[in-house]
Formats: sequence, structure tokens, C-alpha cells
Amino acid sequence: MEHYDLLLYAHFLHVIGPLFFPNTNTRITSLMALLSYGSTYIFKPLGGIVFGHIGDTKGRKVVLGSSILLMSFPSVIVGSLPTYADIGVWAPISLILCRVLQSFSEGGETPGAAVFLVESSKKNNVAFYSSLIGVAIYCGGILGSLIGYCSVTSSLPEWSWRIPFWFGGVLGIIGFYIRFKALESPKFKEIQKKGQIKKVPFLEVFKNHKKSVLCNIGLASGIQSIGMFNIAYIPFMSKTVFSLETSQVLLLTTFFMGICILFLLLHGVLADRFGNRKWMILGSIFCCILVPFVLHYADTAEFFSFVLMQIALCFFFCALKAPLNAITTLEFFPTNVTFTANAFCWGLSGAFFGGLTPLICQLLKDWTGSFWGPSCYVIFCQLLVLTAIYFAPNVLTNKKKVKTSPVKNALKG
Repeated sequence: MEHYDLLLYAHFLHVIGPLFFPNTNTRITSLMALLSYGSTYIFKPLGGIVFGHIGDTKGRKVVLGSSILLMSFPSVIVGSLPTYADIGVWAPISLILCRVLQSFSEGGETPGAAVFLVESSKKNNVAFYSSLIGVAIYCGGILGSLIGYCSVTSSLPEWSWRIPFWFGGVLGIIGFYIRFKALESPKFKEIQKKGQIKKVPFLEVFKNHKKSVLCNIGLASGIQSIGMFNIAYIPFMSKTVFSLETSQVLLLTTFFMGICILFLLLHGVLADRFGNRKWMILGSIFCCILVPFVLHYADTAEFFSFVLMQIALCFFFCALKAPLNAITTLEFFPTNVTFTANAFCWGLSGAFFGGLTPLICQLLKDWTGSFWGPSCYVIFCQLLVLTAIYFAPNVLTNKKKVKTSPVKNALKG
């Protein structure tokens, strides 16, 4: 159920665009739909600060329950909104306001789930537990795309695209109940018992962990950009390039997310075996190599080669993503500020890199007229990942007073 609502919006960008941003120029309609998706991410850092403070002072469990409800409520509203043909300009305005609330809530939703799960894991399988965050996200995405596929078949009425959004409200209630019954994170209970909770975690983060903040922003920027490239830009672009029906795009997206689940579980095990940072470096390097091939075969409309390259890209993206939360939660920051730090850093990166990636890629493609435009952008973001891993500190080794170079840290994982 994780991220069902946000991924659903990404799946239906090509449906929402003409309904809420109609224009005689289809290119403008497409860009407006992408802008509605990406621009609202600027509220994600604010949500990260608010939910991060609650998570580090009151507990992880409180945030997990409230954020999922705030994520699901706008989904029901989107499914019920009149279109531009019905109420004019108020339709896109209302849609964007719903996206604002979702982005704000996501600022606490994803970091909260990641911190909670990793802090509850055993020492020798933290990367595997970290990979489960991505698995949950893609399970939610698959559920959304399959329901979306059923809702856009020719036998159903035109308004059937609304059904998956309404279903998001049901999933939100179920998710709230499950999280309400969950136990608090063991690590949070430990610092709570020792009286190590900070009054203002946000100030503590910038006072004593500036280097970790910069590295986390770099890491988050690169991973969110390649993630949104895969789940938002590729489906959006493939509909036009390969002249696919909406139902076909949803099936293709479902296939890619399905193999990502398998790859994430595999890479979670391998990262625990060979080292988290080393595995992320491997994944990032191959992502740089493969992105131009994916876009080249899309540009030349070679569908079979495009699918093969996208499968390969998904494989190495999952190598990059699987151990991610294990590093950012346990190694970058101490327990009493890790929720706030991760929520803010990932929210800020999502605002300027993650959410805007589909729009930036499309603009660069239109501007350059070549697949190298979006390729260079994604590659640049991967260089941020490699730089962040190279310089990132490790609070676990720092506590032991062990001094090692950034290169040795990276190679040791």
C-alpha cells in the first residue's frame, strides 16, 4: 500500500493532462500535467520538518499513522473532482491543492516508514530490511496500475479512471489500522529511556551534522531522479514514442515494477553480504552507462531493445536503492535526529530533483532534440550519488574513534 496514491497520479498523467489542462497544443498539455506533478514537491521539505520533529520527539509510530491518512484523503478528492470542462480553471487549481497536501504528507510518510523498518531490523540484515521499503512502494504501485488497467478498458465508462483514486481512501484506512497496531521502534524507545531526545532536532542536525546533511541531499537527489525517471518519465514518454494505449502503458509499468521487486530483494541480500556503500557505487555507475541506451532505443522506436535496456537499468537501479535506507538511517545521523534529518534532506531533494525529473527530461528532450539531453541530466544526478558516498561520514565508526579515509569507508560498505 506504500505510495499507492503518488504512483497512481504518475500512472495517470497522460489521462489527467487532457482532462484538467486542455489545450489545442498537446505538447503544452503534457508539460502542464508534468508541472502539476513536479511543482508541488516544493512542499515536501516542509512536511519533512514537521513530521520529522514529531517522529524524533514523540515517536515513529505517531507519524506513520497520521501521514498515511493525509496521503490517502487527497486521492479520494482527486477521484471526485470535476474536470476543466465542468468548472473551468478551478479544476486544475483543486487538483494542484490535492497534490500539495500529498507532497506535504509524503515528507513524513516515506522517511518514517524507512526509519521505523531499519531501526527494527537485525544488525546483519539491515540492507534486506531497507530493500523492503522499495518493495512496499512497488507493491502499492502495481496494485494501482492493475486497478488502473481494469478501470480504463473499453467496456467501462469514461469516468472509470476515478475508481483507483477512490480505492486509495480504502487502502489508507487499512494502512492506518495496521500501523496503529504496530509497536514503537526499539531504537527510539532506547533513546527515550535514556533521556536523549532533543527538544529541537532540526537545529541539532544543522549544528552538528552539516557534512552528513550535504551528503544525504546529494544521495537523495541522485536516487530520486533515477527513480522518477523510471516510474514517471519512461511510462509517460513511451505512450507517445511507441503509440501505446493507456492500458498498455499501465501493463508495461506493472511489468517493470514487478521485476524491481525481485531485484530489490536480491540486492538487499547481496548488499548485506558485500557491503552497502560498495553495492551502491556499483549500481550508480551502471545506471550512468545504461540510461543513454534506454533513451536511444526509445528515440529510434526499437521497442524490444528498449525493454531489454530498461530491465537492465531497473536491475542496477535496485542495486543502488536496496541498501539506501540502511545507510541514511544508521550511518549518517544518530538515532535522536535521524528522522528529522532524513525527512528534510529527502524532501528538499524531492522538491528540486525527484518530482521535477519528468518535466526536466521532457524539456531537455524538446530543447536539444536528442536523447542526450535527458541522459546528461540523469547522469549528472548519479555523479551526485557517487560524490555523496565518497565523502559521507559514518556515525557508527565515529563513535568508536576509528579514523579511516572516505575511500576506505566506501570500499568497506
